[in-house]
Amino acid sequence: MSARRWRPSLPGTLLTVCAVAVSAWLVSSTEWVERDVPRPLGGEAASNRQYVLERILHSVGARTVEREDLSQLPPSQATLLLTGWDWDVLPERSRAVRQWVEGGGNLVIDSGGLVGRSDSGGSWIPIEVARPKKVEKAPADAKKPEVATVQKPLAPPPECWRVAEPEGVPAAYPGESAGGLNLCTTRGLHLVARRRAPSWALADDGGNDVIRVTVGAGSVTAVSGWSFLQGLFDNRALLKGDNALIAVAALQAHAGAEVWLVSGRGGQPLLAWLWGHARTVLLTGALALALWLWRASTRFGPIEAAPPLARRSMGEQIAGTAAFLWRRSPAALHAVQVRALDEAAALRVRGYARLDRVDRAGAIAQATGLEAAGLNRALSPAVVKGAHGLARVLALLETARRRLLQAAPARASLAGGAATINTSEGTR
Repeated sequence: MSARRWRPSLPGTLLTVCAVAVSAWLVSSTEWVERDVPRPLGGEAASNRQYVLERILHSVGARTVEREDLSQLPPSQATLLLTGWDWDVLPERSRAVRQWVEGGGNLVIDSGGLVGRSDSGGSWIPIEVARPKKVEKAPADAKKPEVATVQKPLAPPPECWRVAEPEGVPAAYPGESAGGLNLCTTRGLHLVARRRAPSWALADDGGNDVIRVTVGAGSVTAVSGWSFLQGLFDNRALLKGDNALIAVAALQAHAGAEVWLVSGRGGQPLLAWLWGHARTVLLTGALALALWLWRASTRFGPIEAAPPLARRSMGEQIAGTAAFLWRRSPAALHAVQVRALDEAAALRVRGYARLDRVDRAGAIAQATGLEAAGLNRALSPAVVKGAHGLARVLALLETARRRLLQAAPARASLAGGAATINTSEGTR
């Protein structure tokens, strides 16, 4: 047996060449680099945004106090870090904060607490957000340069930038901050002092990023940025650059100092607070909602078994019709009863259809032994107005009808307006 020679197929060869070409293109067009990805916070740092700040303050010998609101103010000469505060929501407490600062307290806020202040709120703080500088546009008739220049796009702001104390401001750390400090936070608008010189500040080329102004016997320190956007005192931010030194200087923390960390919006979410204070109400409401959803949901069958199909008897039909007319139209029920009596009387009284109501009542009374005056009132449609007595009227008419039907049929005669009725028993 001769061995078969291997011959490569054309489609397989083409696929192999394409795969090699694509792999070569990927290798030449891509670049693999290493990138540091921050790990998520764990432990208490994941739930407490000021955990790192507390550890730093404890390391310098300061004591920290955490509060969710300002129901109680710190002692005099202490430092209050107030985040997320709205000066117009609780004006009484805002005035109390001002008196506390003027008495010697040190207030620290971010630039978010300086925006939207009214005259009755935090307008007493002599710090405001600087307005961005306007870029002047060139006039339309200005001559353009003969050689066109290509303007490069602005580079994104770096994560960290250099800040330093302005001239005339005493340095917080004379040995370490002589050449400036690295501030690494989310950039915010710059800050300026109103009608007075700052007692301490950190500024870059554009303006002040941190500024402190004396108010009475105390001081107010403002930090550029917003606390909810990874501000200076956030756990991650404090571990970057010189943020830890800047935070300690802004809080004026030292051995024996007391620093209060207060969140104006409350440190506990609304649902967590409701679960802790109104758990019974929440569980009851959830149970009621579940029952309502179950009751209103689409069912696979009827709520109860369907009754068997059956025709009602004639008596039930008449009783049901009478009950309906009793509630809806008593006049119609009375008319039906009078018509039934007239049909029965027409069989017993000759010429009954030609008689008026008074003669009809007399003829029926003579044939049944009932009172003629009562029958005359019962036959009148006006009797329906007294609905409380309608039952007695209907009973009288039904009694007369049954007595007429029980008697043997005979011919009746009228003479001079008086009716004579013959029965099987004799002449009455």
